[in-house]
This record gives sequence, structure tokens and C-alpha cells, in this order.
Amino acid sequence: MSADKPCTHTGRLAALLLAMGLLVPTGCDSGDESSSKSQSNIAKAFASPGKDEAKRKAEEAELAAALAERREREQAEEAALQARVAKAAELPEGHKPRALKKRCNDVADAYDRFTKRRYAEDAKNLMLWYERRRARRAEVRERCSRMPEQTMYCYEQALDNANGDLLELEDRLLKYCIGKFGGSEVLPAAAKGTPA
Repeated sequence: MSADKPCTHTGRLAALLLAMGLLVPTGCDSGDESSSKSQSNIAKAFASPGKDEAKRKAEEAELAAALAERREREQAEEAALQARVAKAAELPEGHKPRALKKRCNDVADAYDRFTKRRYAEDAKNLMLWYERRRARRAEVRERCSRMPEQTMYCYEQALDNANGDLLELEDRLLKYCIGKFGGSEVLPAAAKGTPA
């Protein structure tokens, strides 16, 4: 800095910038490149003060729109899945009440067919099913004996009609029937994701 060179950044703008902490007093303009860049950057900041704020708001709006779209897609997928569960559990017309033993044997048979379809391509779990089949069928019959008839009939229909990804949602099928016709929310051991 030379004493005979006047300062070029005086005046109201410089005072305002100093007050805001945007300008560091450097003395007089030495004419070097960094000084002119600094002044240029400060001028740009004042020329478009809301540019960063507008960009941030646009990014937030874009993110919010993407999240809303994702939420709508997930809700549509959930509604479609729920409709498939309801269709699988649909009760045919003219159902006649059955004796408890017959009803529970029918549910155990449906569970057996369901499990065989579920593990048709999985030899290991299918073999486990055959090893544990008698005990699991007994659990299903026990469960059936403590549930309302309509709930178990719904569950039997759902097991027989389930296909595709519904084969992995056994507990959801039962919960749907419980929600529609009543019963306990506690699932039997066979419905908790352990290989049937």
C-alpha cells in the first residue's frame, strides 16, 4: 500500500460491508488481482442477494415433490396389495357352518397346501416343512379352535387363494381376516416367519 494512492473502496457501500462483516479492511487498493476479485465477489453478492436462497428453496421444493411422489406411489402399492389380500380372502356365497373339528382340519389342510406352494422352489424349506408338518398342522388346528368360525373360514380361503408375493405374507392374510371378523392378534409360531 502506498500512502500517496487514495483508497478506492470508501463511502457508504464500504461502511455497510464492514458493518455486515462482508468486507475486511485491507487499507488502500493495491491494484492487485485478489483485491479486485474480492470487490467483484462482493458486488455480485449485492447484485443478487437472494440467488442462493432461491436455489435452496427450489431444491427444497424439488425434494418435497419427490418425497410426496414416493409417498403416493407407496400408498398406491399398499392399496393394491390390500385389495389383493381382500380378494384372496373373499368368502364364497352359501357358506354353511361346519363342526369345529372339520373346520380346523380344513384350515390345517389349506395351510399345508399354502406352505407347499410357498416352498415349491425351495427344496431346503420344503424338506423342513415335511419334517415339521405334523406339529405345525397341530398348531394351526389349536389356533383355529380359539378363533371365530368366520375368521378361520376367511383365513382358509386366503391360504387357498394366495399366490405370488402373497405367499410370503401369511401373517398379513391372517391379520386381514382377524380385522374383518374378529379374533386374537397373536400369531401362531408357524406364522412368524420361521420355515413352516
